[in-house]
Amino acid sequence: MKDGFQWRNCLNILTKINMLDQYLMGFLFAKSKFRTQLCFRVILMSLVLCFMVEFCWSSCSVDDCYRGVCSVDSHDGVCECDDGWTGDRCDHCGGRTRLDSESGIIHDSKEQYDTDRTCVWVVDSGRPDTRISLYLETFATECSWDYLYIFDGDSIYSPLVAAFSGPLRYNDVSMVHEVTTTSGYAFLYFYSDAAFKLEGFNITYRVDGCPFGCSKHGECDPVYKNCSCDPLWTGDACDIPACPANCSGNGQCSISQKMCLCEPGFKGSDCSVLSDEGYWQFEDNKAYGRASPAVVQQDNLVWIVGGYEFDKKNISIVSLNLDDRSSQEITQQGNIPETRYGHTAVLYEDAIYMYGGSLHGRKVVDEFHIFDVTTSTWMPNVTYDGEPLAVEGHTAVLYEDTMVVMFGYSPKYGYISAVQEYNFINKTWTIAKTTGARVLGTYGHSSAVDPIRNIVYVHAGFVPTSAPSDLTDDLYQYDLSKKEWRVLPSSSQPRFLHSAVILSDIMFVYGGNTHTDSVQFTGAKCLSSDFLAYHISCQTWSRLPSDVSYSPDIARYGHASFVYDEKIFIYSGFTGVMKDDILVYNPGNCSARTNVSLCLEITPGLSCQWDAAEEQCMLSDQMMESALLLGNSSMQQCPTTSPAVECTEIDNCSNCLQTPRCNWCNSKCQHLSECDNEVHDDVFCPDTVCEVVQNCRMCNEQEGCRWRNNKCDRNPEGDSSAGVCGFSCDDLHTCQSCLSMNSCMWCSNQQRCIDSNSYITSFPYGLCWEWHTGIQNCPVTNCSLYLTCELCHEDLHCGWCDSGDMTGIGTCKEGSATGPIKLDDAGNAVVDMGLCPAESWFFFDCPSCQCNGHSRCVNDTSVCENCQNNTTGPQCETCAEGYYGNALNGGSCTPCQCNNHGTRCDSSSGRCQCNTKGVIGPTCDSCDIQQNYFGNPLRGTCFYNLTVNYQYTFNLSSNDDLYLTMINLMTSPGVSNRDMEFELRVSKAINMNITFRSNSIPGIEHEIVYKADISYYSATFSSSDFNFEENANTTFFVYISNFTTPLSFKVTFEQGNDLNLVFYVLLYFIITLVILLSVVGLVWRFYQLYTNRVIAQNRAVELAVMARRPFATVNLVIENTVPPDIVVGTKKKHPLAISTANCSDNKAQVATIFMQMPMPDDGKVPFGQSRFCLASALVQIKAKKGERRNSHQKAEIPEPRSEGNLNNACSTLNPLHDNHDSTETAQRELVDCPTRPALHVIQNHFPASYDNAAMV
Repeated sequence: MKDGFQWRNCLNILTKINMLDQYLMGFLFAKSKFRTQLCFRVILMSLVLCFMVEFCWSSCSVDDCYRGVCSVDSHDGVCECDDGWTGDRCDHCGGRTRLDSESGIIHDSKEQYDTDRTCVWVVDSGRPDTRISLYLETFATECSWDYLYIFDGDSIYSPLVAAFSGPLRYNDVSMVHEVTTTSGYAFLYFYSDAAFKLEGFNITYRVDGCPFGCSKHGECDPVYKNCSCDPLWTGDACDIPACPANCSGNGQCSISQKMCLCEPGFKGSDCSVLSDEGYWQFEDNKAYGRASPAVVQQDNLVWIVGGYEFDKKNISIVSLNLDDRSSQEITQQGNIPETRYGHTAVLYEDAIYMYGGSLHGRKVVDEFHIFDVTTSTWMPNVTYDGEPLAVEGHTAVLYEDTMVVMFGYSPKYGYISAVQEYNFINKTWTIAKTTGARVLGTYGHSSAVDPIRNIVYVHAGFVPTSAPSDLTDDLYQYDLSKKEWRVLPSSSQPRFLHSAVILSDIMFVYGGNTHTDSVQFTGAKCLSSDFLAYHISCQTWSRLPSDVSYSPDIARYGHASFVYDEKIFIYSGFTGVMKDDILVYNPGNCSARTNVSLCLEITPGLSCQWDAAEEQCMLSDQMMESALLLGNSSMQQCPTTSPAVECTEIDNCSNCLQTPRCNWCNSKCQHLSECDNEVHDDVFCPDTVCEVVQNCRMCNEQEGCRWRNNKCDRNPEGDSSAGVCGFSCDDLHTCQSCLSMNSCMWCSNQQRCIDSNSYITSFPYGLCWEWHTGIQNCPVTNCSLYLTCELCHEDLHCGWCDSGDMTGIGTCKEGSATGPIKLDDAGNAVVDMGLCPAESWFFFDCPSCQCNGHSRCVNDTSVCENCQNNTTGPQCETCAEGYYGNALNGGSCTPCQCNNHGTRCDSSSGRCQCNTKGVIGPTCDSCDIQQNYFGNPLRGTCFYNLTVNYQYTFNLSSNDDLYLTMINLMTSPGVSNRDMEFELRVSKAINMNITFRSNSIPGIEHEIVYKADISYYSATFSSSDFNFEENANTTFFVYISNFTTPLSFKVTFEQGNDLNLVFYVLLYFIITLVILLSVVGLVWRFYQLYTNRVIAQNRAVELAVMARRPFATVNLVIENTVPPDIVVGTKKKHPLAISTANCSDNKAQVATIFMQMPMPDDGKVPFGQSRFCLASALVQIKAKKGERRNSHQKAEIPEPRSEGNLNNACSTLNPLHDNHDSTETAQRELVDCPTRPALHVIQNHFPASYDNAAMV
């Protein structure tokens, strides 16, 4: 941008600000009063400078406007943009532009294009049926979201010929694209969404020229517009070299044949490929361009059924003969179905069975049709049992008598992970019960069948996940006989809408959409030419060369592929246009390898085996189909370092067990060498069937699964809310109902509601021209609903028909650049000038005078003078203040109906802006009772009811109070014998009027006082002047008016009360009594807590003492005989004590003995009773005479004792004898031990306070 005068001034200002920032900030914020004051001044100056900078930036100089002129005469210097350009600097496309020169340039912006934008260009050659060529010089938009559409005509109703999206010619991507229209017009429409943006596009166009201008390698015929190429060039645009790279030095260039004649051992268009290597080539025959068709192969015939074509309404079928490469479109009979894409078909007994698909993006169907290839007839009324799912983007294979359908996307059930089967014998649809790995359903995956192993290999696809990309690179194998899934090594190349075929034990994967960017461009391509090979036996991936030396335009997606005569055919596809070519890949030639070592050498994309009998090298599949494999051949050995699936990357038990060399242990997937316990059966896995399902309805279809908390879980018993699904987006058929759901998007041209995570899969070829996510953005359904020319032109389908009265009145109609259109019986758009005269039709711009029929413009300008009919605005587009309605396009305005409580209302809805606080309603017809306003605004007004003896503060400063000019208050006396005092304090001057009403005085209201322009007022209303009796019903009214908000005020009505001495004394007594009782209660509570604490402590001490008492064991022998003590004539014996405790004076003891209870005659102890009991008695200690003299001495100087068991203190304390003599001896020995010295020894080990705590 060049410097103008104002721009240089702005630079000087910015320089000064930078100097202030560097040199003054440290000085200003130091601690000083002077510096503080100076700081505030500098801040104020900075604000002024910021305003100046903003002014400089918003204004322009002469050279600032990219596609416009700067209005230097205007006070603000704004850019006035050329037609088709917008923005502050006129640097972004916008609106509609007509281009009528013979050649020119079309681009979207100066740098990166703007988000959420629509732009239209119409190239008009001025001559009907004239060729217009458009060449993409550069092109880079957001893949699958931002599209440039090219129509062969002058409107969006014309046939679509191209839909470009993604980085097509950007950085290292250099696809060659030229689009030609033949109608004499070219209609270009660009749409960008609200996500990220790129550099956009630069397109050159020329009228009535040859393709690519003959690429500067030929002459253009001015009559027939075809190229006459130079000798070394060929092709329609002379863009293909006849002898690329001069035949690479391995052949001769034939000028007459315009091709290389390769020497032996070399092949390819440039003779650069060795005879045992694979190479690509183009077929001369043209294909019928289409995307996502269903392909069925019948020997040397390939049936291409349907597929997306720009301008087809009924399905088309093409038959391709692979022997002579001839193709023809089949003339169909019967009830021909609608055209569709994303469907599948299989061939069974001379009939093609077609299932599912999308009807040009409008609807996904579950239709099942049968086409008889012998009679070229569609069979009517196909009947079957079961209900197949409505899916698109699925795959299907034929196994025995069954059509096996895998995955796909259903608007109702989401991304399907189930396998559907149709049995041709029983004519039934069922869901297969599969085992093995738990797989995720995908859209746009590839399926390749290995007929020898009866295994289907399913690779990649689109599935919404939590990962940064919604594309997957997974590889699964499905055993058709076992119905078992297994996980194989992934390709590390995510993609969808690619193709895959199996040839000679290798699965070849080609092309696809590999775009994975969602926030910014990182280099992911929208169109891929990747060529991958998966060696089935070795389970290894490799990348093969996919370049054709003379054509970089081979990347594509949505194509079909098939194998014939050991070659791979790539048919058609989508690159923004429908490709009409056929690519052929010739794999390496095993027979060129003449010895065993060369034959068995590992080469990517080639699987050879050595035939020992014939001594030749052959493709693996040829050997597998022959008996030579039984012992007369040698096979290639797989690399020992072949990569495998990383076990640690698998987070699913079932998938882990179905992955080679992986095992599930310790709740994670590990290599077999790292697992202690080998588990090979997934029955030991936690059930993950429900976990992989991501759709509510599909979850409920799974046995044992129910949907809850936005995920699929095991059926929770007793949970009544589980399994309840709401509306799916596909169930909603209007924009308003669609966008009321958070997860839905509305496509306006398709009139379809879709789930937001299925946009790319629902419109992979740009069939949605504009989508919406906000309910406020819902477009109208008919052009006639637009009331202004500007709004009319925002819709691509519409044009403006002016009334011709020079007031701006007109009608919006469906139309084109030529004129308004109507649809004929076949649904084709036809221009009908009878709907609007040519001089009144405005498609690109609007009439200069747009006064909406309420005025005329001054002197043929666009300025409306003196708006009439109660309207206002630059174009008389709104109703004047006090009126409401729709003034657009001759509409009327009606006075506001506010019941005298307002003069303003919303100019569109008529909702009144009430000027009295508390009056609410669309027409100010009710009081805000919830806010304590009462009254009748229809016959009066609303009042806020004040309570006497309270002070009220009102703050009228919210947005709802913006239009208030009045507030009314009312109150009634509380008692009859007291005067009422009134006080009002207001923040600004107001008018006040006080009135009253009473039953004792006739009349409605009587004025007391009126004051104007006051902010304070007080008064006393005497009970003698006003009747305050209850039956008088006296009410005071205060009217505050003539103010503007914000406003605050305080108001009080107060009446004094008599002093009641008895009441206050009684109240004092009660309060004192309550306080005293509370204190006593607290003291008593604390006393209880303290007492309980002391008791608990004492109890703890006692337990500790008891725990430290000495103890011993006593053994007792009981004989089941009559005790000798009770036998007549026997000597009575004293019982032995089992425990004794000395008293403090050592003169007495407490002795404990066993006692035998009386027994019944039968000698059995009664139930619930005991045979023995313990008895204690106080006994006297009798010492021997010789020991009494020494008793005091022993007491003072105790002898040391051992600390053994109490039984050691007296050797016969615990006798175990069965005769009476021993008992007597024991008793005698006990008497000989009078002082129990052992007890004394134990006592000496206790504290002094527990001297007597001896225990046995």
